[in-house]
Amino acid sequence: MFALSDLHVDYPANKSWLAQHLDGRVRASWCGDSLGLWEWSMAPHLWRVDESSTATSTSTYTSSATSAAQTTPAIAINSTSTSSSSRPSYNREDLLAPRANSCPTSSGGYGVTRGGTLLVAGDVTHDLVGLETCMRDLIHIFEHVFFVPGNHELWMREGDTQRGLHTSIDKFHEILRLCSSIGVHTSPQIVNGVHIFPLFSWYDLPGSEHTLFAPNPALDSSEDVWSDTHLCKWPSEMEKHSRSKYFIDQNQPNLNNLCTSYPIVTMSHFFSCKELMRLHTEITMQRYLARVGKGYVPPASTFARPNFSVCAGTTLLDPIIQKLRPKLHIFGHSHRPLEVQIDGITYINYPLGYPQERSSALITMGEPFLPLNKYLTSGGV
Repeated sequence: MFALSDLHVDYPANKSWLAQHLDGRVRASWCGDSLGLWEWSMAPHLWRVDESSTATSTSTYTSSATSAAQTTPAIAINSTSTSSSSRPSYNREDLLAPRANSCPTSSGGYGVTRGGTLLVAGDVTHDLVGLETCMRDLIHIFEHVFFVPGNHELWMREGDTQRGLHTSIDKFHEILRLCSSIGVHTSPQIVNGVHIFPLFSWYDLPGSEHTLFAPNPALDSSEDVWSDTHLCKWPSEMEKHSRSKYFIDQNQPNLNNLCTSYPIVTMSHFFSCKELMRLHTEITMQRYLARVGKGYVPPASTFARPNFSVCAGTTLLDPIIQKLRPKLHIFGHSHRPLEVQIDGITYINYPLGYPQERSSALITMGEPFLPLNKYLTSGGV
């Protein structure tokens, strides 16, 4: 089992990173099959196919708000590709079935080829076509992929309204339908003796009793500095302090009559409690001082840095996590790696983040995909 969050494949450098670190698994998975190596191009939402390839792939996803005639292809290919007659069929059953010619990795892959489980804790992309493209690539490599939408997924863009989606709530449910159609899990599943439990969530803003907001006069605590304020669109009847509860309530059907003897791993995009927020702030500051030196005085700036706690998460998540008592809780959103224990539960944030955060060492990654088996004392994936 592996974890990764905040892929942000809208960035060409992140697309290239993903292609590079999936390369070993792709090569070994197809072992001479007619499908060539998929590689992210530098243009958004386009794949480049190796010139020796004789096959292409096409999207099967159509928004429920549009007709089949309005399907938007998820993958565009260059002129070196051959006709559609050579295209492999990627229906859900084929995606989830082991391939007969799979073999152990031989060029830097991780674990068993087209095997294992990947937990993606949100913020892949705001673009539905790009989301499908990325998820299809992951599920060609990993046997099981779990996903919870983050805040970026709910940004409304022109293409969303063209699909008949008018609010971020519409888009959230469309993402769940998309994931279901291609075999990506957004609901609890038992995989190889581990009960994996995706949890939907949003954040509570300052003024809500469930906010994680921590005032800091040195930081900008306004809501307007965050893109969500401008790019998410909510139903007119949805008051801003009720957004988080709406998403939390979407988990209830999966919590009713829950009874499992398996070890549990939960995952969310957002932070779940004030103690996690406190530890994140404390450890992030320690790393900052270690990097720049304790005597460092930052240059005067006209603009104060944004206060992340404004939109970090909600305390409404914590009762669910405490009820489930997972061995691990995987989350994202902050773009800062973190591993802490709170009340016997290990919380892990393992982000890819933005390219500039990796180049400036704000994010350091020991493994491209964080292995989780070592945290599971009984059972494993």
